Amino acid sequence: MEDFERGLTVAVDVKPSIASGRAMGAVDLLGLQLPSSSTSDDDQQGVDERKQKRMLSNRESARRSRQRKQQYLEELREQVLELRAEHSQMLSKVSAVSQQFAQLTQENQFLRIHAMDLSQQLQRLNQNITIQQTGGFNSLDHIGVGQLDMPVTSMIFVHSSQPAKHNILPLP
Repeated sequence: MEDFERGLTVAVDVKPSIASGRAMGAVDLLGLQLPSSSTSDDDQQGVDERKQKRMLSNRESARRSRQRKQQYLEELREQVLELRAEHSQMLSKVSAVSQQFAQLTQENQFLRIHAMDLSQQLQRLNQNITIQQTGGFNSLDHIGVGQLDMPVTSMIFVHSSQPAKHNILPLP
């Protein structure tokens, strides 16, 4: 008792002990444990202990849920980056194919016009041959080709992969 009079402090712990797995309903004086005074205090402390365990479990579950959500968001961000890169590549391919399509369409149009010109030229040649065989003209040197009227032997067709221009050039 003399120690109490000199100002010795006494530690009081009224919280349940979670580490030991049982409620400490007693007052801890200098490391001594006193038994609980009533059964209702033990019951209340047991309920409090279960509440604290449930709270800790809920916190841990919420932490895991936030981690899963964060991981999912990161995966979505990566997927967005991949899809944007793929979209950019596809746009480039579409642009190249569209350009090639336009070029081929133009070339095809030129070839159709040229085929029609050649067909007309062939018709004229056949007509001239028929006329010559029947005694008409003496020479095939000048026949009409499209809008041109020049000797057949002085024409050449030049094919180019550039956009279509009428590539029929006279020889020098």
